[in-house]
Amino acid sequence: MVVYECDPSTVFPDDNNLPNNECDYANARNDGSELCRTNIATVWAIGGDLIEELPEEGGYPVGSDFDIKYYLLEMHYNNPRLISGRRDSSGVRFYVSPTLRQYDLGYLTFGTTANALAIAIPPNTTRFNVDSYCPAQATKNFPKDGITVITAYAHAHNQGRSIWTKLIRNGTAIQYLFNTESFDFNYQFEHKLPKRIQLYPGDEFATRCVYSTENKSVITLGGEPSTSEMCTQIFMYYPRMNNIYSCLSAISNKSWSLMYNGSMNGTETYGSDDHKNFVQWLLNLEWSPSFIEKWREFFSTAERKTTSGVAGNRQAMIHFIPKYKDLPESLEVAKINQTTGLMKTIGIYPVGTFSVVMAYALKRRLYYNIIDSTLYSINIDTGGLDVNIEIPIDYTIYAINSKRLVFSSNHHHHSKTGN
Repeated sequence: MVVYECDPSTVFPDDNNLPNNECDYANARNDGSELCRTNIATVWAIGGDLIEELPEEGGYPVGSDFDIKYYLLEMHYNNPRLISGRRDSSGVRFYVSPTLRQYDLGYLTFGTTANALAIAIPPNTTRFNVDSYCPAQATKNFPKDGITVITAYAHAHNQGRSIWTKLIRNGTAIQYLFNTESFDFNYQFEHKLPKRIQLYPGDEFATRCVYSTENKSVITLGGEPSTSEMCTQIFMYYPRMNNIYSCLSAISNKSWSLMYNGSMNGTETYGSDDHKNFVQWLLNLEWSPSFIEKWREFFSTAERKTTSGVAGNRQAMIHFIPKYKDLPESLEVAKINQTTGLMKTIGIYPVGTFSVVMAYALKRRLYYNIIDSTLYSINIDTGGLDVNIEIPIDYTIYAINSKRLVFSSNHHHHSKTGN
């Protein structure tokens, strides 16, 4: 479950008839929400905790002169056995205060794009690595005084086994930004870092997701359904930057063309003939032990295309993953076991709804910071809507106007159907 910020340039002609569709790229292009799926406002996944208070010095800005006017709530459902009569009451509750804190908080995402150009994992394989790299060109406009990272959230799906991001400075790995040594899809927490980390202009970031597919007989491709895979590390930080929200990699078309004889021209356009043909080629591959090793080598050495920035203003960088001086093996680092829940976390309490666009008037439109405080609780009761998931629907969306904020229903239990 992700709350996205729509780019400030986004305009919907009728606030009483906002988009409400199955959330795929084709619908996004048609309903005007294409620029609403890059910049994260907050995120929750299966196993996440209740929301906790944000740091005393920071909060999330909404309303007034804040330039984000629309938000999109994306829900992910997984019902492969077509079980009928399932109800859902997931959503997001924000608490706001009229007292501004010192810093506005933001999210910064590293990893890969969620498609077959970035992730293609052979079946029956142990510990397959998918690497990405955010180069200095993407971070050169960080504030001169740096930013402070306070939480980390690692995200993959059922085949994910571990996820880490390293901070690379002047060609040397300084430390893990975060290392989820034992990732479990059913326990996805947003972890408060035991020690806050400073990042500066020119810093680089190496991210690795490790997958195992011993239980699968077909290739696993990148995508948002639970049967596909993702690879992201999402970090909360301050002060908020408005020029970069993510830095995500995929294997470049040039490198893919060394393996694939078809046209790569339209493969980045979801649903195009070139994209469909490329995916079908991947699905038809026959896997032998020697070909799996060749595939590992390809994913390790292939050229990358990394995009960074914000929705509507992204730059593309073509590069190889550089060599860097790694952390010494003897260095002890904090490794987080997703199943323990020992560290305090920030998550999202699942209290919302499904299947309608919510747009309610907020009487006080001040420049609030979202915190876990109790002055104003924006809590809209949806009346306990019935959700009958009769088909294997993957996710749907809401677009929500921040002038008419936000979210939730009267059901307060954790829903194992949401992601």
